[in-house]
Amino acid sequence: ALGLARAERGELAGSDAAGNAERLRAILGGAESSPARGAVALNAAAGLVVGGKARTLEEALEESLAALAQGLPLARLEAVLERAG
Repeated sequence: ALGLARAERGELAGSDAAGNAERLRAILGGAESSPARGAVALNAAAGLVVGGKARTLEEALEESLAALAQGLPLARLEAVLERAG
């Protein structure tokens, strides 16, 4: 209904800490297009709706996918990490 591909459990499974961090950076930076990316986008979209920043889940998902495609979440994460020192 939302246009995301159905994911198999294994496609969402993590690995070790280093592997998970690498994969998350790839998703946030727009380098990975996978069901895991869809799950991250859907989670962010739900947060936008609950937080009142988007009216519908469909609208929020579109915004989330666009931000991921542009690598905006990774840029934000890197800025926070840099400030945290």
